Amino acid sequence: MKHSQRETEVNALECAQHLMDVTPHIMQALRQEMRRHRPSDYSVPEFRTLNYIERHEGTSLTEIAEYIGLSKPSLSKIVTRLEEKGFVKRRAAADDKRRHTLSLSAHGQRTLDQIERDALHSLAGRLARLQPGELDTVVNAMELLR
Repeated sequence: MKHSQRETEVNALECAQHLMDVTPHIMQALRQEMRRHRPSDYSVPEFRTLNYIERHEGTSLTEIAEYIGLSKPSLSKIVTRLEEKGFVKRRAAADDKRRHTLSLSAHGQRTLDQIERDALHSLAGRLARLQPGELDTVVNAMELLR
């Protein structure tokens, strides 16, 4: 059966609308799980900072501050606390000694890995309510989207 261009466009628009509707819910669930499993001795902005540093090795205070929406002095205090806790390493940039680059310490990486594992198991518990065929559908859809 051949689909017209119009039918394909409508189906693509419907699909896009579903993605736009469901994505915020998925992201909220992921954030909730990650936050729920973070150690209680550090704040959500600290947690967000660690996540950003993990994804952007060698990043700067300015880049993180822009992403998180904090002032550079506020973020500098957060990074200092993370350094004191042993989660982050700060180094002077090779090309500009006034600029610092940030990376996770081994301890910081282990902590984030554990949070991610705990959140993953918790999310798997939520998904376990689906039937095997439904789980296959979700996995196939995610693969298509990737």
